[in-house]
Amino acid sequence: MIRPLLELLFTAPDFARAAETLTAGDGPVAAFGLPEAHKSHIAAALAAREPGRTVLLVTSTDTAAVRMRADAEALGVDTGLLLSRETPLVHVLNVSG
Repeated sequence: MIRPLLELLFTAPDFARAAETLTAGDGPVAAFGLPEAHKSHIAAALAAREPGRTVLLVTSTDTAAVRMRADAEALGVDTGLLLSRETPLVHVLNVSG
């Protein structure tokens, strides 16, 4: 069963354009300027529109990733979670010479 929020997204022109781009193989697409919860809604709608489609959400923090995963699961999407490395790359020291 598709949730009403996802059905509503199907009718939004920007969502339809993004979904058509992906379906045609002309992607990827990105959503900028949206709160994390709305990105989860879009990802869930894309997954519901085409069952079997893999949707990747990239976040800036592990906390955001966990929250977005929970949001997507609440909308009925099977999810996986890949957290960042324990040592961020910004802490790697490059010694030359």
